[in-house]
Amino acid sequence: SFVDIFVLIIIVVAFRANIPIGFGVSVDVAVVPRWGFYGFVLASVLSLTGTHLILFLHRKVLYGKSEKASEEVKKSLSEVTKTSPLLVLVLVVSTLGLYVAGCFVDIYYVSSERADILEKDYFSIVSVGLDFPESSYAENNAGPVWIQAMYFFLGLAMPIWTNVLSCALFLVPMKPSMQRICFFLSEMAFAWSATGALTLSALTSVLQIPKFGNGLIDSGCSQCYVVSSKMLPEFAIVAVGAISNVGILFGLYLRAKKQLYHLEG
Repeated sequence: SFVDIFVLIIIVVAFRANIPIGFGVSVDVAVVPRWGFYGFVLASVLSLTGTHLILFLHRKVLYGKSEKASEEVKKSLSEVTKTSPLLVLVLVVSTLGLYVAGCFVDIYYVSSERADILEKDYFSIVSVGLDFPESSYAENNAGPVWIQAMYFFLGLAMPIWTNVLSCALFLVPMKPSMQRICFFLSEMAFAWSATGALTLSALTSVLQIPKFGNGLIDSGCSQCYVVSSKMLPEFAIVAVGAISNVGILFGLYLRAKKQLYHLEG
């Protein structure tokens, strides 16, 4: 669902344009989000929140209190699982840093061409979020600003918070009961972290923009715009950062869950 949300946000920003068609006349083009889009975002938030509640109750019933009070000894999870704390810190910080840096770099462009006129607009993940309220062309700015806040919350704030919690889970000495709480909070943050979804959305949008854009005006007319888009090599920065960070966190969570809930295998 996050992929669908991000794709629409990217398309809204990409197609906000003023197209001159001759004789001093121009066409103002905009993709305007309506209640259906806002309702879909709200439904996604409520669905994910309900999933967290179900998971919490499931584990409470299934595992209960696994440790006696006398066994509540403070140790870091890296020590218990024999995982190098330095390696955890280096991998998490480096991959997160790569992803965050990639969010500020232009990773694709959208071009529109008519006769001998060629225009190119370059976009980064951050610039798309900043441009969304103005590009949405909505009468009431409250909805677009809320979507903008969700965009940065899911795409930047939650990935950073997820990695902070994950480092705390493995590096800070805690009792097993506290480690389970920290682990559950880390899982929640990981579910809200949209590094992979945002990266996939950018790639998908670049492939779909020409198909969507070239249908705005009938083909064959003398004043038509030919819309194209291309992913830049800099996309590799955010893609490598996102994929490696998600993979590392997923591996850490498997080790944590096996230790904290005494799972076999």
